[in-house]
Amino acid sequence: MRYLSPTLAASSTALLCCLPCLPAQQTDVTPVQDLPDQIASLFEVTGRSQQFLSAEALGLPGSGTLHLHELSLRYDGPSQSAAATPHTLASLTIRIGSSPRSTQQIGAVFADNLGKPLTTVFQQSNYTIPADLLTTPFAQPWGSSNGELHFPFTAPIDVYIPTGGTLVVEFEVHANPAHTPAGTNLDFAAATGPARVGTSIAAGLSCGYPSMNPVVLTDGDYDIGTSFTFSGQGFTANMPVATWATTLLTPPVLLNGSSCWSYLDLASGPMLSIAWTDANGNFGGDPPVPIPPAPPLCGSKLYLQSAGITQPSPMNAIGIETSNYRSIVIGCRSSQPPEGWYVSRPGSWSASIATVSRGGVLAMRFQ
Repeated sequence: MRYLSPTLAASSTALLCCLPCLPAQQTDVTPVQDLPDQIASLFEVTGRSQQFLSAEALGLPGSGTLHLHELSLRYDGPSQSAAATPHTLASLTIRIGSSPRSTQQIGAVFADNLGKPLTTVFQQSNYTIPADLLTTPFAQPWGSSNGELHFPFTAPIDVYIPTGGTLVVEFEVHANPAHTPAGTNLDFAAATGPARVGTSIAAGLSCGYPSMNPVVLTDGDYDIGTSFTFSGQGFTANMPVATWATTLLTPPVLLNGSSCWSYLDLASGPMLSIAWTDANGNFGGDPPVPIPPAPPLCGSKLYLQSAGITQPSPMNAIGIETSNYRSIVIGCRSSQPPEGWYVSRPGSWSASIATVSRGGVLAMRFQ
């Protein structure tokens, strides 16, 4: 899969356009050329995804009502390394509605992004995804054979987009493990990247007896409106480990009866979790930690450290082992509102927090 480009192609400003209240008429003005990016996971694994579209992206003058009866998506071409292979999903559900939130206010918590329940417009069991038969990884023009996916609605729907709000299209996918997908990449255009990229770096010392080197790890984008996961490695096997997240550090404190250090001001943040390590001394990875889409958080800091129970020993009389710590700086969104925002949780259709949260739009055609 190609990485998302840092800028939104100029031509994608007209990526989606629906004129209000025109039934049974195609109203999109999506350009025929290939958009710069792709979304590969939407129909490949079980998951939940939401696409939010601004009134500008839809051609509305700030607010308005859309009369819709069909949605189409466009392929981005198969991978060069895999032959196009049709496959069958266990089920596919598409829901549509509106949100009072602008694209700048969309975050990683699915429920927080919605003002009211969405309407199911398409639902089918054993849905077969036809493969894109192109031999090159580029989008076909709208109307070309084998270049599109069409989803006629069970009934037409009127959707009112409030001023400052967004249209929402949600996909709930239940994959079929017996089918291996290929050639299902969807055409996508990424918005301008964050004005300040969030970071997470390791700091401090870890200690472990009898384990070797327990560490706390994080993975994510660390920007407002995104999420990150944390995990641990190298702890004593089959033991509980607690992880804290704080906004302040303290001068390093050496724990009595050990050579382990505490770095966090525990009064400035909560305990995130208590987890049990596996047979290899590892833990974590789920659920993600959401960062609210609140601009005042831009540039703020967060610190994580884990501490686990271990067998007391002459080198560690208190029976506690500690990790190093992570220092996270929260990134900032661009001041330019994107035309769309995409959130997704590949691997789970029921999880409440997305692991993908980024500006951008799928190539979509509404009728």
